[in-house]
Amino acid sequence: LYLHRTVDQFKGAFARANVTAKDGFSVLSMFSALYSDTKVCQSSETPLECEYRLNKPIVAFVSLGTNWQPGVTEKFEKNLRNIVEFWIDHGVVPVLMTKADDVEGDNTLNQSIAQIAYDYDVPLLNSWLAVQYLPNHGLQEDGIYLTPDAWDVRTYTALVTLDTLWTAFQALGAP
Repeated sequence: LYLHRTVDQFKGAFARANVTAKDGFSVLSMFSALYSDTKVCQSSETPLECEYRLNKPIVAFVSLGTNWQPGVTEKFEKNLRNIVEFWIDHGVVPVLMTKADDVEGDNTLNQSIAQIAYDYDVPLLNSWLAVQYLPNHGLQEDGIYLTPDAWDVRTYTALVTLDTLWTAFQALGAP
């Protein structure tokens, strides 16, 4: 029940399409105008630039990595840092989210995500931990995609995180 105030505050954001959230997007996609939605983005805009121009968010949930190729963690880290810096430079609080899968086999991407959140002192939502209690750790049989129950957990924990941030913003005097 306490989350209703946050749902009401951000209700427009829940219904809109996000130009940075598409199947197959990676940390690299965020910086290429080739991946921008030509219906709403300007011709030279990257998905990140377009999202910022269209919506001027105060919080950006950053959930990437499932489509990343194992063995190239350094490129992932560099580009994720660039995403975090983009949002910070634009006055947006990035919330980094770990991923539920471990397609790389040694959890290096989640470790990188956590380290980057620590390095930039930005919120981390540990989606991996949140779904561990579910059957197959919230993953379908393929070990990559979330089950419907895991999506529910992910959505709920993101809403709780947004509520926590919104409460903090209000305490700091945000309108």
